[in-house]
Amino acid sequence: MPGKKIISRLGRSMSLRSFQAGLLIYDGTLIFCDRFLHTRPSVCSHMTRHAFSAVCSLSESVLMSGSDRRSRQQLVHVASERFQSLQNHYEAFLEEKQFPQWGGDEHEALVVCKRFYGVADRIDRSDFFAFSELSAATFANTQICLIRKAVWLLTQQSSVDPSPERQSIQGAQRKPATRFDAMLC
Repeated sequence: MPGKKIISRLGRSMSLRSFQAGLLIYDGTLIFCDRFLHTRPSVCSHMTRHAFSAVCSLSESVLMSGSDRRSRQQLVHVASERFQSLQNHYEAFLEEKQFPQWGGDEHEALVVCKRFYGVADRIDRSDFFAFSELSAATFANTQICLIRKAVWLLTQQSSVDPSPERQSIQGAQRKPATRFDAMLC
């Protein structure tokens, strides 16, 4: 699926942890739809649009970093809503197939959160999670964990500091994730 990634490197947006999560979620959604929902094109289209819209909103919010704080927060809010709608699709998939959903403190969810910080500035970000090899249940649960992480990061970004540069990947590498942070996934 390497040819399907249509969101390329976008300058300073790439250093934003929430943007990194968004790109990973977008790539994962493309692969998930191709592997597991190819018989349901309308659902795939809807999921892909939500993931793409969230990433675009994040990118726009970074480009507006010198502009009106209220406009930036509105874009971050739109991204958060899109991610949560996407999460609902993954949860519905798990429920429909009668697959278990991971709790935030389960080992698998904690591993996904830890691995997220290793993705940083990798071009092969979706391959880092082996999306092409995961089972449907593991894949959907991984996406849910990444979405929860992205929404948490967006909340931090919009409430703690209006400057997106402070939410950079480099900052994440200096400050290890806490147990509470990992449980949010």
